Amino acid sequence: MIASLRTGARLATRVPPWAVYAAWAALALALSLLLLGETDDGRYRSAGALAVALLLAQALPLVLAPRAPLAVLVVIGAADAAHLALGYLLSGGALALLVAFYTVGARCPPRHAAVGAVFMAVLLPAMYALDRMPVNAGNVVGNTAVFACAGAVGVYVRSRRERLAVLEERAARLERERELLAREAVADERARIARELHDVVAHAVTVMTVQSGAARRVMDADRDAARDALSAVEATGREALAELRRLLDVLRTGDEATDALAPQPTAAGIEDLVAETRRAGVPVELRASGSPRGLPPGMELTVFRIVQEALTNVRKHAGPARAGVRIAYAEDAVEVEVRDDGRGAAAEGGAPGHGVVGMRERVALFGGSLEVGPAPEGGWRVRARLPLRAAVAA
Repeated sequence: MIASLRTGARLATRVPPWAVYAAWAALALALSLLLLGETDDGRYRSAGALAVALLLAQALPLVLAPRAPLAVLVVIGAADAAHLALGYLLSGGALALLVAFYTVGARCPPRHAAVGAVFMAVLLPAMYALDRMPVNAGNVVGNTAVFACAGAVGVYVRSRRERLAVLEERAARLERERELLAREAVADERARIARELHDVVAHAVTVMTVQSGAARRVMDADRDAARDALSAVEATGREALAELRRLLDVLRTGDEATDALAPQPTAAGIEDLVAETRRAGVPVELRASGSPRGLPPGMELTVFRIVQEALTNVRKHAGPARAGVRIAYAEDAVEVEVRDDGRGAAAEGGAPGHGVVGMRERVALFGGSLEVGPAPEGGWRVRARLPLRAAVAA
């Protein structure tokens, strides 16, 4: 549906509006020039320089009708009335006025279109009064009906264009929603695969642990049994690696596959992260106490990701601000705090973003706690505590 709407829009806009109205202006001017010498049995004045100037004033403004429909209608109507008042024969000016009135209906909002209709309701009787042609009821009704139809067609075209725009926007929204649902389905499937990965690897490690323990116990008494047990450990390890690679290939798509091959960041990369944020224009102060030496790799990655996401939020939402990063490596826990003096609560709104959700998931993995919200002294604060005992037990 949206493809057909876009195709129709491209076909409609292939010819620029000004070119269409320039053609109408040329037609109206040509018709006026063709009948310029007609005086209709002496009732109309002979054409002169003033008549030509009025003809140009009646036709040329049409080129600007798409941009200022109501103003062009007033200008052409005034030129037509002046043309008749001076005793000249009106020919192409009526055509230009008709096109201008249609354009008001097609391109103006309802309030401006109503003003145009009132203007025409006043102008048409005045033009009949100024014209030197005897007034005929049939001509009056016919001409009035023609102008009324032109205005009505313009209003219909405008309403149809608005309906098409609404339909196109609705179709685009539905398309975005379908894409979102598809991505959510892919994410759910990848989560399921990740759970399967955990089960496969956990089972393989369990078997390897049991087999290696059995090999250790019988190593002195029965070397053949120990050798068989170690062979079983090797075979199980190879199978686990094969399953791991297979499932990771399913999880990696596009650029993610390339990123996954890069080394995972560690706590040592936080200094580079802070330097990158400074280069982006955000002053950042880094304070670290203790040493990350001996920290589990997964926890080092979590510390890095928390700082990375918090600084990203500072750049996106805090506005002109300074930020501070504090990391404390203790024997029983790691504490991470990132705060800024930016907009604070003023930047808060709606549901939490995926970044905060990701931080909570990572912190919960190690049995830690996370606080995200306005700081008491102003600005925004992210504070996380990761217990080391839970990490070692896991």
